[in-house]
Amino acid sequence: MTSHDTSSVDLITDLGAVVITSELATRPPRAPDYELERRATSLLAEELADHPKTVLQCLCDLLVKQGRAQTAGVSLHETEHQRLRWVAVAGAWAPHLGGVSPFRGSPCGAVIMRDEPMLFSRPHEHFPAAHVEPLIREILLVPFRSSGKPVG
Repeated sequence: MTSHDTSSVDLITDLGAVVITSELATRPPRAPDYELERRATSLLAEELADHPKTVLQCLCDLLVKQGRAQTAGVSLHETEHQRLRWVAVAGAWAPHLGGVSPFRGSPCGAVIMRDEPMLFSRPHEHFPAAHVEPLIREILLVPFRSSGKPVG
């Protein structure tokens, strides 16, 4: 699917009501923690070498354990079924690991279709697929690419 695909129009009529990405520019930056980043990079490299099938789960676990996020996950687009599968999840939404959500009508679908990071505020008010417990107040989603194309 490309950004020119007319079927993408039914995703959501007004992303402006929920996307607040521009607010990131006004927020104070977090001080870098080079030692934390070094340890995380080392752990991810070791996981990739020893257990490549679990590196995405390791990444999510690290983000939560290091206090970078309350929950973290990776969903991949299953194009043949037009859905997203949660292949790695840590934190409050860990029970959703392996679950699926619809591609259309989801924040993750919007990010894949636009192929750009997006910050959403209260997405459950605009996307039926984002109505999970605990409710999402704010979520930053970044496209995950394979072979140069957004896939999750």
